Amino acid sequence: MRNEKAGFDVKNSASTIGDRPLIFPSRLFYAFSANGADSFPAWGNAPGNRPGETSALKARFISMLSSNALSRAFSADAWWFDSSPGAMPQASHEDAPLALKKHPPPKVKIKAAARGFTTLLLALLCLTLAQRALAVAGVDATPSPAPAHEISFTHPKETKLDNGLRVIVAERPSLPLLAMELIIRIGSEKDPNDRAGTASLTGSLLTKGTEKMAAPEIANAIESLGGTIFSSGVSDYSSAGVVVMSSKAEPALTILADIVLHPAFKQEEIDRLRRQSLDGLRVALQQPGSLASYVLGRVVYGDGEYGHASGGTPETLPAIQRSDILNFYENYYRPDNATLVLSGNVSFEQGKEYAEKFFGSWKVNQTVPRPV
Repeated sequence: MRNEKAGFDVKNSASTIGDRPLIFPSRLFYAFSANGADSFPAWGNAPGNRPGETSALKARFISMLSSNALSRAFSADAWWFDSSPGAMPQASHEDAPLALKKHPPPKVKIKAAARGFTTLLLALLCLTLAQRALAVAGVDATPSPAPAHEISFTHPKETKLDNGLRVIVAERPSLPLLAMELIIRIGSEKDPNDRAGTASLTGSLLTKGTEKMAAPEIANAIESLGGTIFSSGVSDYSSAGVVVMSSKAEPALTILADIVLHPAFKQEEIDRLRRQSLDGLRVALQQPGSLASYVLGRVVYGDGEYGHASGGTPETLPAIQRSDILNFYENYYRPDNATLVLSGNVSFEQGKEYAEKFFGSWKVNQTVPRPV
């Protein structure tokens, strides 16, 4: 027996809304109608119901229709309707009849994903066809470049002190920092072949102690200014410098002038730095790239000034004595062989004053031919 209008199977106690099944027990049978709850044609007394139970159930069901309970009920995978007085739908997956398994809910998410994927493919196809049409028509679809940014560059200004020190100032008032570097125009190219690494050791030892401050004191002093300090010797030059806030320029220059003009070159610092350099060389010689670089210099330049490694070799570093370092410093660390560069929040006039104040007393001790 089946009510075609309501879509209700009395025998199987199953009904459908759309393509979703609703399950009912055999004790209760009624039909759904599109005309509202009052037009339900099958509000009958099921066997075993007490008088009045059906009317109460009808009122209860109409109340449920006016609320969100029914919509929530229909959204569940399976609902079991109990016909006892006052009962409400209860979700139960375990008790879902076979009808639900035969008619599973539609896979809306999969269909939606398929529709979205199809839409994406169509959009890409349209874009490709549009680009090909423009290309065939000879239309350049490449967007025009944005206007170039304006670049402002302040040309550095230069002067020279009476002792021969060259001073270069690059004004950058928009920066709160000041970088100051003293550059010596001699590097490892002047190392004796059997003392390769002399320039590197000399430059690195500048920050390892002065006549007034030990290495830890130098580090603490520059750290208290919130700055950095460095020194080194490479192939073409040696240098020492500091970077600080422009408001800390004078105390930083005091430290820079001290390490350049009054280095101590203590023997214990020389030995410590030599050991560190040898350890670094042992590691570097295990790397194919570093080894190739050392060999290349010797092959290209032979016994010339650039033929040896600027940092020395395991054979030449142990041969360097303190006297070699002192001799290199006295010969090449001279004001007429040096350039002081100041860049940052400093004016040209102020830069000249700094150079005169902290390096004006630097004297030329010997006459050594300057490099060409």
